[in-house]
Order: sequence, then structure tokens, then C-alpha cells
Amino acid sequence: MLAMALALGGFVGVGGIGGCERRLFDPDTLYTSPDPAQPWEPPSAVAQSEPWASPSSLARSAPTATAVAGFAEVMPSSGELVSLASLIDFALRNNPATRLEWERARASHADVGIAESRYFPTLNARAFGGTSQQGLASTDGREIIRGPVLGGAMEMNWVLLDFGRRDAASAAAAQSLVAANYRFNRTLQSVVYEVQRTYFALDAKTALEETARQNLETALTQADAIEERLGAGLATRPDHLLAQQRLTRARFDLEAARSDTINARAALARAVGLPADADLRIDSLQDLPLPEGLEDGVDLMVQESLANRPDIQARVAEVRAAAQRVREAEAAFAPVVSFDGAVGGAIQDYRVTNQPGAPFPPLDRRYTGSMPSYFLGLRATWLLFDGWERESALRRAIAERRAAAAALDSLRLDVTNEVWAAYFDFRAARVQLEFGEALLRSSQDAYDSVFEAYLQGLRTVTDLLQAESDLDSARSTLVRTRADLLAASVRLAYAMGATGA
Repeated sequence: MLAMALALGGFVGVGGIGGCERRLFDPDTLYTSPDPAQPWEPPSAVAQSEPWASPSSLARSAPTATAVAGFAEVMPSSGELVSLASLIDFALRNNPATRLEWERARASHADVGIAESRYFPTLNARAFGGTSQQGLASTDGREIIRGPVLGGAMEMNWVLLDFGRRDAASAAAAQSLVAANYRFNRTLQSVVYEVQRTYFALDAKTALEETARQNLETALTQADAIEERLGAGLATRPDHLLAQQRLTRARFDLEAARSDTINARAALARAVGLPADADLRIDSLQDLPLPEGLEDGVDLMVQESLANRPDIQARVAEVRAAAQRVREAEAAFAPVVSFDGAVGGAIQDYRVTNQPGAPFPPLDRRYTGSMPSYFLGLRATWLLFDGWERESALRRAIAERRAAAAALDSLRLDVTNEVWAAYFDFRAARVQLEFGEALLRSSQDAYDSVFEAYLQGLRTVTDLLQAESDLDSARSTLVRTRADLLAASVRLAYAMGATGA
């Protein structure tokens, strides 16, 4: 009987009324990234039906053999040099931020399954047992029926028509999954950018430490030269004191540079998902070819960023999900038609007696029997009044849709400003690097000339110390401008929704 009910329900649901509704998304085309280190790629079905879903320009590298097993790879031993590429690969698998967004995307995937489950019938098994008593009026007086009873039933309910409720809920869940996947992709880009930024910062701090060491060597050379001239009677005591003051300052600057390097190393360790005391030794980027000038104009870059940024695509999906929730809230005012079926029965062993003291002959009968039952039919429900709960839910859904649209517009403005600022920061950094290189060459030549003139007694110690200070500043300026150019290049790539210098 149950099999007949299921077959009848399937015929009615698929070939009859239920055929009027269709699922807007195929769950087989919606998935999450298989690994927290891999970006999610939009399936072809979504990319074809959604023109805004252009692929992210984030690098799509396949995971290594040790990628998925616990998200843990062994870092190089303490003191061993590590490259930027290896740190990025390690960070994508170990930074908690990537796993956090990955699990959120997987939770959104489960929400799609929950929404899709509403298209299927529900089966409910019910069983009961115990003892019962009831009184009946009869010609023999009031009869009392009591005894044990045992029974059960299998119940089925299949919604055939709900005027778009399930379609809207399924579409909203699918769009929420798309948004979660794009947020996951943006998190990967953020982790890559943070590793690059802190790596470049550590490289710059290491170079500044080396520059401070060179400045100390220069100060030592000056102090020795002035001390020799003082012994020969060619320099004064104030000259010697000024040289010692400059030497002390150079030692102080070196210690400050060492402290900055330690802090920069701790920031890089945090970016890759390691504790601050991790002893990371990085390859120097001082010989790395620097980014060339930009070929595209800022307007084209802004357009590319608006098309490729995963967070913008996530906001678009959120707007679409909010619109589907408005559809669901509107459909709540319509009736629901469903197919109901049940089959079951009860077994009872009971005694029938009449009421004691009645003017009828005593009655004492015992019965044992079964009572099979079934039900098949259509059911329609229509909620007519609920205290304006549905009206309030609809107003809330409309407001959330408008808020999602406003958030999208706000993000587009932010992205435009980010790309605009990053573009001109990169151009300025490129020009500043050229000036920094020229400044170092001229400062080095000026210092060498002043130093030779001082040894010949043609320049004062004040001139020498000023030239040495200018040389120190030029060395630091070149290091900073180089670091600024690398940082500006990755900041521009990140603003456009890509990674890499």
C-alpha cells in the first residue's frame, strides 16, 4: 500500500501539478573548493548564465602532495633561507583565515542541500504502544473498554505546488554559496597579498640593517682618520668629539634597525600562520628585477578590477540572493498544495465490561484483533491571517535587498578609489626609485670627494660629517624607494583582484 502511495505521489508530483515548478540551479554544478589552498572556479553553467561571473585572476596552482593532509607542511629548519613562493604556498595551507572562509563556504554548500531537500517528499514512521480505556453507551448499559494496544503508521507528505517558495529558497541558497566561494577567493588573495607585503617589508628592513652596518663602517673609518690627524696635530679636539658622536649615533641606528628587522620577521610569521618567534630567514630580493612601467591606463584598470574582484562578485551574488528572498516572502501569501498518504494499523487485546451496579446483566467479553488503515489524498492549506507576520517579513526582505544593493554600490566606489590610488602610488614609486638611484650615486661621489679633501686639509670635519650624513640618507632612501615600488606593485595587483608583482 505504501509503495502504491509513493508511486501515485511521484506520478502526480512529476507529471502533474509539480511539473509547473522548476529548480533554478542544478546542485551538481555548485560546489566549494576541494582544498583551502585552492581558489574556487565558477562552474561553466554559472559562468554562462551569469555574465558577471568572470574568473578571478588569482594564480591557480595545483596543491602539492602534502597539501590536504591536515593543512600542515614542514617549514625549513631554523636559519634556512625560504623563498617568497614557498612562504605563499605554506601560508595558503596554514593561515587560519583561509580555513575559516573555506569552512564557511562548505556550510553554505550544505545550505543549498537543505533548500533542495524541500523538493522531495518527507516520510515519517510513527509507532505507539500502551494501554487505553474508553466508555461507550450501549443497550447493555455503559460499557468500559480497556486493554493494551500496539500500533504504528508510515506517513508521507509531498508538496506539489507552493507558488515559488522552494524555487526562491533554492536560488537564494545557491547565490549565497556563490558569494561564499568568491569571499573565499578574496581571502586567498588577501593572504597572498599580506605575505608579499610583509615579505617585502622584512627584505627592506634587512637591507636597512645592512645599510646601518655600512654607515657604522663609514663612521668607524672617519673616526680612525680623524684620530690619526688628531695625533699628528692636524685635527682639533672638537673634531674628534664630533666623530665619536657620529660613531655612537651609527651604533644606535644599527641596533634600532635590528629591532625593526625582528618586528618585521614576526609580522611575516603571523602572515603565514606561524607564531611570532618563528626564525624565518628569507631570500634577499635586492637582485630581483623590478616591475616595469604600466602599459594600461587607470581607467582600463578600474574596469578590470570591477569585473574581476571576487569581493564585488560576492556582493553581486548577495544582491541576487536578497532578491530571491523577496520572491520567497511574496510567495508566502499563496496556498500550498501537497499529496498526503499514510498506511498503518493497530493490534489490540481488550476486555469489554459494563458499568458496575447497573440494572443490566454483568458483561465481560475479551477481544483480540487488528485494525489496518490507509489514507491517500490531496491537501491544500492557505494561511489567511497571521498577525501581519508575512507583511513584516516581506518588508524586511525588501529592505535587505536594497541594503545589499547599496553595499554593492559602496564597494564599487571603494574599489575604484583603491585602484586609482594604487595606480598613481605605483607610478610615483617608479619615478622615486630613479631619483633614489641617482641620489645615491651623487651622494657617494660627493662623500668620496669631501673625504679626500678632508684628508688633504681642504675641508672641515663638519663638511665631512654632513657628506657622510647625506650618504647615509641616500642609502636608506634607495632601500625605501625600492621597497615602496615592490609594495605598490602588489597593492595595485591586489586592488585589481589579482596577486603578484
